[in-house]
Amino acid sequence: MNKECDNGIKYDSVRDEGLPCIRNRTFTGGVCPQCQFPTNEQVSAIVDDINKEGAIMVHARVLIVNHIGATGLQSGHVECPSCGGELGYSRASGNGHIWAKCKCGLGWME
Repeated sequence: MNKECDNGIKYDSVRDEGLPCIRNRTFTGGVCPQCQFPTNEQVSAIVDDINKEGAIMVHARVLIVNHIGATGLQSGHVECPSCGGELGYSRASGNGHIWAKCKCGLGWME
């Protein structure tokens, strides 16, 4: 979508076979000496964050399903396990998919 990367390298200057730059030829693409990949530690931190966010989302979904079971309400609010605010939800009558959203950013649509 952009003509150059964050390092100011113009993509057209490092394209090969029509694909954007890659640091080495083990992948299809051009070679760029400024190409950077995250360290193993950075990748581990990213994975930890994704797992933590996923666990919060699963917990929130369980809260919603339990709330629906207890109240019969197909839409409403439960306490957000991420921030303690209001996590709004609605469940589709046709397929049971849940939409949820909180002001803290926690949310999903199935």
